[in-house]
Amino acid sequence: MYKVDEHRRLCLYKDLKEIELWINNLEIINEELNFFKTLEKQLIKSSSLSYKIKANQRANVLLMASLCKYENELKTEFEYSKTQYDNNRMKHHMQKRKSYIEYTQSYTKFKNEVYRILLMFKR
Repeated sequence: MYKVDEHRRLCLYKDLKEIELWINNLEIINEELNFFKTLEKQLIKSSSLSYKIKANQRANVLLMASLCKYENELKTEFEYSKTQYDNNRMKHHMQKRKSYIEYTQSYTKFKNEVYRILLMFKR
């Protein structure tokens, strides 16, 4: 029984560290979006780009809220629960990973679009 609990705690710890990384990356993306917002207002002045920035900010906040809630659930489970780390737990984590990856991929496309717009500006 000790080995099973040790393995469960190790898997949960790994998941918690991964979520920490995701949340930190989302905070960095949020800062970038704030810079893009300033660039759009002062230089680009495009309402469609402004809308896309806001949409990305909303998606970022929603994903971060979801991950923070999930992180709290895992912390509680790590500390107090004795539920086995099974396929269902792993699938749930993989779904969270998939949503994070999908968002970061869409954000990267958006960021490249902003950079292409900025390339059109000359000194």
